Amino acid sequence: MAPTVALPHPVGPGRRLRALGKFAEDHGLKLGAINSNTFQDDDYRLGSVCHPDAVVRRKALDHLLECVDIMDATGSPI
Repeated sequence: MAPTVALPHPVGPGRRLRALGKFAEDHGLKLGAINSNTFQDDDYRLGSVCHPDAVVRRKALDHLLECVDIMDATGSPI
């Protein structure tokens, strides 16, 4: 069995993140990395945090900061 389970972001609708972290813990699972997605959207075709357009860079940064918020809410250390 894997020691941790990575979650993709977006995690899903109605994200009850604290409940998700508790559910994992109750079932003997540890949440690992929250995998960001700064590549699939067409806006990122020239990159994300290094994109030439400041608006796209801001969008990528906001997404990554949201991943950190998800980490905090679910108890993920990664």
